[in-house]
Amino acid sequence: MATVVANVLVGVATLYYHTTPGTASGSVTTEFGYTKDGVTIEYNAEITDIEVEEETFPINRVITKEQLTVTCNLSENLLANLERAMAGALTGGAGVVDLGGGAQQTMALRIAGTGPGGTTRTIYIPYAHPIGVVGMAYKKGEETIIPVSFRAYQGVSGADVVQITDA
Repeated sequence: MATVVANVLVGVATLYYHTTPGTASGSVTTEFGYTKDGVTIEYNAEITDIEVEEETFPINRVITKEQLTVTCNLSENLLANLERAMAGALTGGAGVVDLGGGAQQTMALRIAGTGPGGTTRTIYIPYAHPIGVVGMAYKKGEETIIPVSFRAYQGVSGADVVQITDA
């Protein structure tokens, strides 16, 4: 394979959401806004070896679990962003976010960033939950960020869980 400078990706990505899970990628257009330290996408597959007594090496491997996690620090400390970041948050009316209802947040996510050769790389996650710890530090002379993590889930049996495109 030939080396191509235009295939080296440099730049930021924009994280979008829609509060209705399963919303089509092109309609996931509400931005979370500025981020700090970029947007990180991590994929992990747990693999089990298929072993038999007659062989010393596994005869095959199967994927038994997959996870895709999106993590970033939101610089725009809006109440709407705080609500999206907290798994159990509910809108409690204008200017209010309530916790403790036990309802799981669900949403569709889209990440758009630089792709190879000047294209846009889009990572579309039709079904995602916020996960993890959300903590905010108020410090003199420093911005207060909202750390967020989202994890994809199988919202519809047989449907794609994550779609990555360059266009």
